[in-house]
Amino acid sequence: MYGDVTHVIKKNFCYPQVASNAYEYVDVNFSIPGCVFTKIDPFDPVILPYIRNVSLHCKQSPQLTVINSEDRLVIKIPGDIDEDVECYYSWIYRNQTDWSISYGPVNVIPPTDGVQFENGANVANTSCINRKTKQVIYRNVHFHVPTFEKSTLSKNLTNPSVIILVFESLGRLSYQRFMPAVNQAMHDIGNFHHLKGLTRVGENSFPNSVTLLTGEMLTDQVAQYNAGIDWDHELPYIWDAFNESGYVTSFLEDHPMAGLFSYYSRGFHEPPVDFYPTEYWNHMYPNGTEHWQDILNNPINYCYEKVGSKVELFLSMCSKYAEDVINRQRNPYFLYAFYSQMTHDDFNNFQMVDQPVAQFLRSLSPSVLDNSIVILMGDHGTRIGRWVQPWGDQIENPYARAEGSLPFFAIRIPDSLDSKYPHLRKYLSLNENRLSSWYDIHQILLDTAQGQFQPVGIRTDIPVAYSLFREEIPISRTCEDANISQDYCVCNGKVGVSVSSRRFPIDAAKCLVDELKTIFQENDCRSNVTFRKIVSGAYFFPRANESWATYERANFTIQVEPSQAKITAVIHRSKDANDYRWSPWKFLDPTNKLNSTEYTKNLTKLLCVNHVLENVNVTIV
Repeated sequence: MYGDVTHVIKKNFCYPQVASNAYEYVDVNFSIPGCVFTKIDPFDPVILPYIRNVSLHCKQSPQLTVINSEDRLVIKIPGDIDEDVECYYSWIYRNQTDWSISYGPVNVIPPTDGVQFENGANVANTSCINRKTKQVIYRNVHFHVPTFEKSTLSKNLTNPSVIILVFESLGRLSYQRFMPAVNQAMHDIGNFHHLKGLTRVGENSFPNSVTLLTGEMLTDQVAQYNAGIDWDHELPYIWDAFNESGYVTSFLEDHPMAGLFSYYSRGFHEPPVDFYPTEYWNHMYPNGTEHWQDILNNPINYCYEKVGSKVELFLSMCSKYAEDVINRQRNPYFLYAFYSQMTHDDFNNFQMVDQPVAQFLRSLSPSVLDNSIVILMGDHGTRIGRWVQPWGDQIENPYARAEGSLPFFAIRIPDSLDSKYPHLRKYLSLNENRLSSWYDIHQILLDTAQGQFQPVGIRTDIPVAYSLFREEIPISRTCEDANISQDYCVCNGKVGVSVSSRRFPIDAAKCLVDELKTIFQENDCRSNVTFRKIVSGAYFFPRANESWATYERANFTIQVEPSQAKITAVIHRSKDANDYRWSPWKFLDPTNKLNSTEYTKNLTKLLCVNHVLENVNVTIV
């Protein structure tokens, strides 16, 4: 990872590489090759100031318009309502984009037999008025799942259906803190496997989700560069593989106007899947992404009219789709459902999705559970507290960096599949604590779409993607093997630094330069040395006698001006538990080499220059 030292001053003063130095300060057994995960306390003192109790109470009134068992939109007036009511509907249409909709004419809903959904009209906006006062007393929006024509080969349901329910920023630690009801529901249903070694491959939702959905990693920068494009047929989407195998496919987002493929670009021109009701969710946000922060953070926006919470409506759409396709249409289905509103900015809000998700899991019928692979996951780990606070961005600390790299992931193999291939659950159990990534999850999905469930057998290569339920991940696997950048690697008692996206590591790296200047000045050398960029970096986990809240240690490789030299050092800082102020970052010097006059003089002679040094890579102390 680091280049050789090109200038050797003296044998006793040659600079050791970080690999042989930093590990001495971490309580991890590094004799084991590969990736060892260090336990992280979800209630560590460093996180406690950001945890608060939150709850959601949405006003609800009786629904005056419903979809009956014959899939008709009808009026349903409860007996305790004595008002003279008239109800109306208009169809809502998607306008060949993920963020635009149009409305059909407003018509009266016949009070006797209601309205049949039309071809191409799957979402209806409804309202009811009091005939006497002419005031609107009720609003709602309804959808129905149309019948999809698929090949007869899919009718026997031989291959399992797939439900993937994604919650924005759901990390493994947030799940442990805030979702006891979901944990109990999964325990009661049984046979869920938790992949504790799953590690993100990118910073935000887009690169992580695209890797899962396509097996290819695209960065946010690539998406921004291609702003304005339509994503139709641009990538090998996993839903296309399921479609080719006769599955009914669906991709749901609660914010399609700012979704995975529409945040940077225009999304899809044509629906990429069979069931793609973006018009339903766009209707709830008539002003689009205007007042976006208010949409994400104001609890009043978490409710829809007097119908209920939007997260419950989202989960209801997921369950109705799955139940309809598998029970009425007798087809296997693929569902990728991505929810983000409440959980995007504040990890405390997972408290408000806990009960709805638990109820969703418990509501799945035996036919769905017995024939579906069920996945509950986050796209990456959580952000700490609110995204914006008066004192800055809480993601900028080592604990948050580690938490952000560990998304939550649980998967359940249905009994019907287990009875045919009992090794699937066996391999998932073996791989629960092994290093894995979204490339591996994509491989599971691809195998499912293609009906590949037999064991892989002995490998002679080291693939980027393993099929986690068909083979064992080697214990020797590294982040490099898994195509996980060191920016996100959480192996062996350290976590990578995102070198380009955060202020916090840059401030720490600049302190390294300040330390160098002090050494130069003490040796009567005046240099214009300045910080240029971070090349790489990592934070170390605290030792048993340390705390994330009071001690931080990091390894950085930086490049400085004007010499262009690359300098590697371990730095540290601390604070008193009762004080919010940290000490300045200092070199970690366990052998007191920096107290050696000869050492610092030679260091100054090498680096205190005002010209370019070719290929100089130096590790300090």
